[in-house]
Amino acid sequence: MPGYRATGYHPWRHNIFGYRCVDINECLRPNICGTNKNCVNSPGSYRCVCKRGYRQVGTRCIDINECSEPNTCGTYTNKRCVNTVGSFRCECMPGYRRAVGYHPWRYNLIGYRCVDINECLRTNICGTNKKCVNSPGSYRCVCKRGYRQVGTRCIDINECLRPNICGTNRRCINTPGSYVCACSWRPVVYAGRPQRLQRRCYV
Repeated sequence: MPGYRATGYHPWRHNIFGYRCVDINECLRPNICGTNKNCVNSPGSYRCVCKRGYRQVGTRCIDINECSEPNTCGTYTNKRCVNTVGSFRCECMPGYRRAVGYHPWRYNLIGYRCVDINECLRTNICGTNKKCVNSPGSYRCVCKRGYRQVGTRCIDINECLRPNICGTNRRCINTPGSYVCACSWRPVVYAGRPQRLQRRCYV
């Protein structure tokens, strides 16, 4: 019969009717089913089925986009589904990482949470005269107090250019990111004549 072969037949030991017919495993033939298919042997025949992650379209097996289904990666937020050939994977969105305590041997592919990465913990991530402000999934760099944005740089604000910033009889000294007010040197006058300079603040 088609799909069977004789086994154990020896003309010198058996007559022409003395052999058995056993199933031929067609699935042992290389690539009998073609691309993206598995061979399933059956008595006297075989069939070809699509591999896991594929579906039948006509005579072909094409990839299933699992990411088109809702909640493929679970109900936790801040994750995204990435379709791959014959499968898919779940990964955290940029700016997020897997929560501490995730163990692949304890959870399935979609059973982990993604938590925010605090980029501001990285050393000098924003550069000179800037401070880092963390936000969900991202961060931003702003000028430190006493500095202002000029292009991509933060430069010192000269507070001493503001009128009367230190009040009466004081002088303003600009410093990086700040300023100080110092008393002016004024002559001390005795009997109508200046004697020496003293550092005093006169009101």
